[in-house]
Amino acid sequence: MLPPLTLSQKWSLILTKIFSLHKLEIIISLIAVLIFSILYEIAVYHVGLISSDYYEILGKKDKNGFIRQTLQATGMIVAISLLITLKRYSSSYLYIGWRKHCTIQIHQQYFQNISYFKLNILNYPYNNFNNGKHYQLDNIDQRITQDVDRMFQMLSNIISELLVWPFILGFYWYKSQIKTGWLGPISCLILFIIGSIINSFLINIISPYVYQQERREGDFRFQHVRIRNNAEAIAFISGESAEHYKCHTLLKSLINVQYRLIFRQFFLIFTTNLSDYFGSIISFIAIAVPLFAGHYDNYTPQELSKLISANAFVTIYLINCFTRLIDLSQNISIFLGNYNRIIELNKWFLQQSPSSLNNDGSSTTDIDTIYMNQSLNFNNNNNGDYHELNNSDKNFYEMKNVTIQTPLQRTVLQNLNLIIKPRINLFITGSNGIGKTSILRSLKGIWPISSGSIERNQQLLLDTTMAMFFTHKPLLTNGSVAEQILYPKIYKREQWFQDIGFCERVIDILKFLDLEECVLKRVDNDIFLDFNENWIDHLSAGEAQRFQMARIFFHRPFIVFFDESTISLPKDVEKKIINELIYRYSITIVSCGHRISVKNHHQMELCIHGPNLFEIKDLSQSSNSSMKN
Repeated sequence: MLPPLTLSQKWSLILTKIFSLHKLEIIISLIAVLIFSILYEIAVYHVGLISSDYYEILGKKDKNGFIRQTLQATGMIVAISLLITLKRYSSSYLYIGWRKHCTIQIHQQYFQNISYFKLNILNYPYNNFNNGKHYQLDNIDQRITQDVDRMFQMLSNIISELLVWPFILGFYWYKSQIKTGWLGPISCLILFIIGSIINSFLINIISPYVYQQERREGDFRFQHVRIRNNAEAIAFISGESAEHYKCHTLLKSLINVQYRLIFRQFFLIFTTNLSDYFGSIISFIAIAVPLFAGHYDNYTPQELSKLISANAFVTIYLINCFTRLIDLSQNISIFLGNYNRIIELNKWFLQQSPSSLNNDGSSTTDIDTIYMNQSLNFNNNNNGDYHELNNSDKNFYEMKNVTIQTPLQRTVLQNLNLIIKPRINLFITGSNGIGKTSILRSLKGIWPISSGSIERNQQLLLDTTMAMFFTHKPLLTNGSVAEQILYPKIYKREQWFQDIGFCERVIDILKFLDLEECVLKRVDNDIFLDFNENWIDHLSAGEAQRFQMARIFFHRPFIVFFDESTISLPKDVEKKIINELIYRYSITIVSCGHRISVKNHHQMELCIHGPNLFEIKDLSQSSNSSMKN
């Protein structure tokens, strides 16, 4: 287990993994935000003095001065309008850059070491060393998408204020002290300290409820996504009442959290507005003290009006410098709520792979580099030839005294010894839940074994399509027919669009699988046409299983694993497909299931009767070759 992060490790995580401050794009954006914010504040200062100059000019009835002042004011207004636009644009650009780099580095870790599987399926826990608790991270998809987006949206809204605040505070403190003495700045500071203490206390109360609201939002959204993906099954079983109740329960939980959140935000908003409006009279209190003391008795009425107006602007803006931070309290509380969810996810990645903290992201293999490597392999194999096995006598897999346990530590199989050889097809049988799929998970490496070892043929590790695994539930992506066929390879249309041989090969495969009517005609025989709907919703179970099997005929792996992947196919279609794979392409097949029609295509059978009771049969000789008890 990874020990608690040191202070330097925490800062490294925050500065590089979250805020990407090692990226030149982010640094330049921050500098641009700072420059435009400072220029904007300078323009605000000059615009703020316009009214005091008008007081003096109109009091003296100076027509030429009025025209000159109006022209200057018009120029300043144009300048401030441009600067505020540039400031917002640079802040938005910074937000996009932050989100891009943060999401990219999350994706790099999310898709490494099957972290997506560990988080979403195996539910590996997150160890919180601050409170000693261990718990599963909820709604991973929401954390990567919505939470990252909202976190940087809130930060981009407040970053310009935070960057420019020290500069404008010093400037207006100096100006206010000249005009009112120390009374004006000190009174503003006292108001700020009182407001900050109250608001910091309220923020600490509110941010956990923002965290809870995001979690409930994710649960509520996931329930509706589940209904969308399983609408037909729910309709068949008349499950609308149960689903309605589940939705209502999740909505009620979400609404309750939102009520508690806005109740606490009520006090934060009240104290924020109290500071804002109370600050409006401090400027007049500050000028009243020297005025009533006789310091301005020698001023004419016009000069005194100009002085009061200028002083009111400077003092009010000094107060505004303080109250700006108080006004940001609500955005800060939302930012912290989302930030805590993102930092938890990044710490989980560190707990799984501590060395990733030393990787700033620049050394991680770029997705485009992966695509280029795949393209080279494809180009070498696009002539219709299938992979050649260098040494046909070497085993594909060898399991030695392997013990498999579920994530809940229930033993599935113990001390299993199994050899999978080229062109020796294996049929795995047993009752439901006995552990057939667990063997496939262990062979693939997505489910760790508790003891023993698994040796894999190195040729199977050269490419992701050398050994292909298919479950009973078809996996179809959104997109074109070509994208479905190439999966799990990265698809880029421009690489294949002009390749006539590729098109003919794909169409031949689909025709062999009898998918012309349900697939090709749906896209007007254009395999590159983007199909932006869910393929599963438009195909029957058997059609979907045949569609995903088209990948086998295109990639032509050494070995294929079927986990009841032909259960929805008619027996004659199933026989045609399996015979083609075995006798034409010499593909080794490992199948999990119960159908006798599938069993007939295999030479070996692994019968699982329990964790310590299984047997391996030689089907070609119809006799037991080994027994374990």
